[in-house]
Amino acid sequence: MKEDSSQLWESALVRLRAGEDKITLADIMFKKGNYAEAIIHAHHAVYHSARSILYIKQIQPETDSQAIEEFGLHFLQSGIIDKEDVRPYLTFRGMSPEKSQKGKVFTSDKEKALHVLNDARHFIKYVEKYIKNEIKTRRLSN
Repeated sequence: MKEDSSQLWESALVRLRAGEDKITLADIMFKKGNYAEAIIHAHHAVYHSARSILYIKQIQPETDSQAIEEFGLHFLQSGIIDKEDVRPYLTFRGMSPEKSQKGKVFTSDKEKALHVLNDARHFIKYVEKYIKNEIKTRRLSN
């Protein structure tokens, strides 16, 4: 059975929670000094968040990198979401750290992990805000 539009948006919020769970794990790893694991969990948080918003368009990518690419295609290149609003997303596009961090010099793994965590948090908050605004708009128009 196909879900109606409002159900899709509500389900997207539920799916977003997986991203929030991953960022919580990233924070725990960071506090324990396990910066590599913190970065990995932060990346997964972004992938889950991208998947949550793709769910609305009934796009279900098979891999994390597909989720990021599909998000870029369907939300950024299409102009639905302004690139400036999700600038940290670019950190997660599967580029090498040198390219994705353009000119940023990290003096330690801790500094890099903190940067990645902040970018992931920003992305998750933006996706959540976008989904909630869309749900509210749809409710008001019904």
